[in-house]
Amino acid sequence: MAPSFIPSALAVAATALAAGTDARTGRIPNPLTVPLLAGALLLHFFSGGAGELLASIVGAAVCAATPLVLFSRGGMGGGDVKLFAALGALVGATPGLEIQIVAFVVTGAVAVVGLVRQRRLSYVLKASLRRAGLIRGVVESPAEDDPGVRMGVPIFVAAAVCLWSNLAGS
Repeated sequence: MAPSFIPSALAVAATALAAGTDARTGRIPNPLTVPLLAGALLLHFFSGGAGELLASIVGAAVCAATPLVLFSRGGMGGGDVKLFAALGALVGATPGLEIQIVAFVVTGAVAVVGLVRQRRLSYVLKASLRRAGLIRGVVESPAEDDPGVRMGVPIFVAAAVCLWSNLAGS
């Protein structure tokens, strides 16, 4: 299932809505993700039959796998997981994974910039090295709480970049 214009446009529009909602509220709501997932399955069934429906289901499962593991460990919100699953169902497993990888890279860059601005990068690096067993001793924790990084905007950026480049390359 190669990305085509309509699924790609729907994916970019949905991720734009998710980005706006996530930026404002810190949540990607079910009324956005669940209909998107169901609509993707229906779109592929009615446009390509059982084979396209199966490819859409596989895309959803593949693109939900890693985010689901991260969610189970408290590293990601449930709305992000459902959005990644819906994107996989809509545009396919390979483009969905491309979006996911780019979104994780963008999220990581945003996190590093945020840590630098908060002057907490050194603490986080030392704590990570200690947890990995590469250094010993207690790492002093800054007083601020870590608010985490919302993924809605990085997912939108990744979807727009990946899907545009896939369509332009077709």
